[in-house]
Amino acid sequence: GSPGAYLRVFHLCGLCGVSRLPSMMKTFSVLLALCACVSLGRRHSRRRHLTPTGDEESEALHHGAFVVFANRTIYLVDPDSAVAFDRIEVDVEKWGDPAASGISDEQMGVIPAQYEDKPGELWTYEFHDHFEIMTKLPLGERPVHTYWVDYLHEWWVHPDGDGHFDILSPDDIEKLDFENLKAYAANPSHGKLVWDEEWAPIGFATTTEDPGIHELDLQKREYIKFHNLSQPIDDSGVGCEGTHAIAHYANNEVILIECSRPSDARSIWEFDFERRQPIQRFNFSGPIYPVPQYENSPWGYHSSLALVGDKNNDRVHILRKDNASADTEVISIEVPGGPGKTSFINTVDDPDAPADWLAFVALESNRSDSGVAVLDLGRILEGDLTYDVIKVGPGNKYRPIERGGDRWIATPVADEETGSYSGLAIIDALTREFRIVPNINDTSRLIWMADWSHYAEENEIHELHEYIEELEHRIEQLERTVGSIGNTPSGGERRSLRKLKSRRA
Repeated sequence: GSPGAYLRVFHLCGLCGVSRLPSMMKTFSVLLALCACVSLGRRHSRRRHLTPTGDEESEALHHGAFVVFANRTIYLVDPDSAVAFDRIEVDVEKWGDPAASGISDEQMGVIPAQYEDKPGELWTYEFHDHFEIMTKLPLGERPVHTYWVDYLHEWWVHPDGDGHFDILSPDDIEKLDFENLKAYAANPSHGKLVWDEEWAPIGFATTTEDPGIHELDLQKREYIKFHNLSQPIDDSGVGCEGTHAIAHYANNEVILIECSRPSDARSIWEFDFERRQPIQRFNFSGPIYPVPQYENSPWGYHSSLALVGDKNNDRVHILRKDNASADTEVISIEVPGGPGKTSFINTVDDPDAPADWLAFVALESNRSDSGVAVLDLGRILEGDLTYDVIKVGPGNKYRPIERGGDRWIATPVADEETGSYSGLAIIDALTREFRIVPNINDTSRLIWMADWSHYAEENEIHELHEYIEELEHRIEQLERTVGSIGNTPSGGERRSLRKLKSRRA
């Protein structure tokens, strides 16, 4: 699909003597050449691009950089060369979760900064050919989780010490758009948020000190109701005393809630969205990740599967549920090493099923043979519960992991003696090989920032391909008219044909 491919096709036409052919033959030869060009520009939709074929460099869309937020330092790492090409000194020791805007023609993001001696801040940043901090906005105490709520076109951030949400619009990053949306009952605490456009304007928030979830109106920015889960719903006799992780299946009918308290009986609960009632309880817990289906994005991609990293029991659980009334299938895989945070990479170019994905699960073990577990969801759904481990080195608690482009996975690596992060592993998902970027110290958070200018060029090329196909179709129709036996084309038809051929050229 490159310009060189077009030139090669037309050069071959010249070598074959196209210019000496009769005009009608010449026209069809050029049409064939154009069809060849269009075919060259298309990607086969079901080719497994994670199987190395020798041309991986041209196929991987890995344009961008990993941004590493560490103790008093921000690093920018190029995955191609596995080199930190920029380093920015800052006065922040601890970070919350970064969140990119999700706007394809912008490279904006936010990240909460935490301080020991003052309230937190929300930093906005931009990434083009370099990383630039734009603004620093005051927040409440201990801000951690941040979300880009795509259909509202705004960021939501949760300062745990105050137990509320603050909201920022990318249209005006000089001030918060809304402050202090309360999302707790008795005591402010750590919390998370889940939403879906089909639920609009409803969202739900968790808090580790409250025995349930909080229903919010995200458009009006109002508190609606607390849903109490403190009463037991099964033979365990254990209710939910505090909530943490929260997600939902694709059908939007069932919400998954992690009950992090009581601490000796942690669990996952299913909650019926329509009836606003709990359905059932599972005797395990951990971060919950909806398995992608069509695309790897932070919103709207959920399938009927969810993955739970159960580090307390060294297991990964796959939950499958088709609708609220269906039974939930649970597939459990023993994965020693403390499986936790997870990223997904598709195994085909245009995924359309959960089986088209690999799960890269960060292992928190501090052993030298620790690293990242790779689970092929297609194989697991067929009954093969095996997995691979990419042994990049030791981890520790809450080991972050991040996908970059269509090819890369990044995760920090700890020093065996000190236990502190001292490097960054860049994993090639094509080959499962990895390289360590040294001197990336005390990593707290990771995010991938794409170079969207490349994708804009790709979209332009795609639009040109479609335009060529449209012209070919119109030329074919006119040539049938002009070339029909016994038909005398009008001057207008001849002019239209010449004009279309000129456009195609």
